[in-house]
Order: sequence, then structure tokens, then C-alpha cells
Amino acid sequence: MLNILSPAELSQEIQDEIQSVSKDINLYVTKDEEELEILWPNIDIMFSGRITPEILTKAKNLKWFQATSAGVDRYMFKEFIESNILLTNVRGMHGQTISEHVLMKMLTISRKLPLALKQQEQKVWNRYEVDLLYDKNILIIGLGGIGKRVAELTNALGMNVYGVDINTNQADYVKKVYTPKDLKEALPQADFIVLAPPLTDETYHMISDDEFSCMKENVVFINISRGKVVNQASLIKALEANMIGFAALDVFENEPLEESSPLWDMNNVIITPHIAGSMPNYLNNATKIFIRNLKKFINNEPLDNLVDKDVQF
Repeated sequence: MLNILSPAELSQEIQDEIQSVSKDINLYVTKDEEELEILWPNIDIMFSGRITPEILTKAKNLKWFQATSAGVDRYMFKEFIESNILLTNVRGMHGQTISEHVLMKMLTISRKLPLALKQQEQKVWNRYEVDLLYDKNILIIGLGGIGKRVAELTNALGMNVYGVDINTNQADYVKKVYTPKDLKEALPQADFIVLAPPLTDETYHMISDDEFSCMKENVVFINISRGKVVNQASLIKALEANMIGFAALDVFENEPLEESSPLWDMNNVIITPHIAGSMPNYLNNATKIFIRNLKKFINNEPLDNLVDKDVQF
């Protein structure tokens, strides 16, 4: 028997779907600490958004952890990295919702929606100039599933799409793909910069003082990746010095963003609380990926979205 644990609030419909994969499955859905203490030693698989060093000391039989997120940096603690436990994520699930979030930010800024809302609140009728996305240059850093979908949608709007990725093979809708070492060559041409790489040792603080100094003064900088990909102190300095035009931020080095952060009060910043990847029926969509992998696990087939724990940050 395979013992599967999910502390998530799974609907009965989802539980039945998981259970139907095989008669040799025991599915446990609980957050009760006393019950968990009894279960941990016999759990083979976890479908969850949380694992800790403490859990690992108890879950001695754990073989596979299916994360409910695409980002896995929160799981990269020493004990888990050094273990033989397989790690998979839900990479590929967020392309549409995050790309829509990116477009929302770009259109909000180019059409000056914050100004419109402010004038509406004050009952002021002042017409103002707006901008177009058409024929603007967008640089997408990280051409995974999210980056590729952003490329497709912005190309459809008539934007000139460029990319930065470790895989320099020509991507659909992208005019040119730069390597990470050529990042500073790519930055100066961009009117919009979208950060979409995973957080790894190589991408930690990949955008800092030197990179901001390469950007156009009116560039729109959008981060939907991970906060630690950007040196936040350098970002604040660049915004305060008007080295860049606008920042649309969904992620931050520390979350929640501290109340004392100057980012809250800047007129050239739009903040959203790490919701770019949110979507209706999130858990249902994640479960589909888990069930597909569960069938492969049972049949001893390679799992989808397997994470190399030695590469991730």
C-alpha cells in the first residue's frame, strides 16, 4: 500500500479522484497534529505546500514530495536537499494567469490607470496623454512556461520580444535570446523588463546596481518571479534616483513587504501581494498534475516536473 498525505483542504471529489488511481492507496487528508504524529512514520508520498526539517525527521519513509507550487525555494533546506526524496512541482500551471497579470500591469501603466482612478476619486476631468504597447521592446528574463506565454501574448500586441535564458535556442515569438552573461547587453534596449526565472544560486540578486544602471530611464520593470532575484535595496535606490521609470512588483525579498518599506509610498510603483499565480480552482489544477505523476510513480516511470535539488536555491 502507498500512504499519501495531503494537509491541504481537498474536496471530497478531489480525494475520490486521487483514491481512484489505485486500490493500493491510502489517502490521508488532515491537519490534526496528534493524528499526524501517528501517520508520519508510514507516509510514502506528500502532496502539499509545506515540508520542514522537523517533518523530515518524522517521515522516515517519505519517497516523493509533490509541491503544490511552481517555486520550490522554500523547500531548499539542507536536510531535504541531501535526502533521496524526489521533488516535483506544478511547473507549467501558471503560464496563463501570470501572463495575464503581466499584461494587466503593462496596460495599467501605459494607459495611466492609477491617474484615472485618482481623478475619479477626486471627481476631476483632466484629459492626459497615454502610451501604446505596440512596437515597444520587451525583454523577458527567463523563458520557461511563463516567459514563453508572456512572449506569445505581447507579440500578439505587436511588441518586439527579446529574451534572456540559459537555453539560447530560438523561442517562438522571440526575436533574439541572450545568454545570462550577455544580460547587460540586452537591458538597454528594453522598454519593458519582465523577470520570470526560478530562484537559484545563479539568479539570486541577478538584478542589482550594475543592471539597473544599464536600463532606460523610462523602463517599466516587472517582477513576477521571486523577490530575491532582485536586490531590493538597489531597486529602491534606482527608483528614488529616477534611474528607471516604473516598477510593478508582485514579489519581494521578505514577504509580507514591511510597512516601513519606502516602496509603499512611491508614485512610480504598483504593488500586488504575491497573487500573480492565483487562479480559480488552483488546487483542482494542481491535483491533475499530481494524479498524472502518481500514475507514473506507481508504474515506475519518470515523473513530470522533477526538480534537481542540487540546482535550485
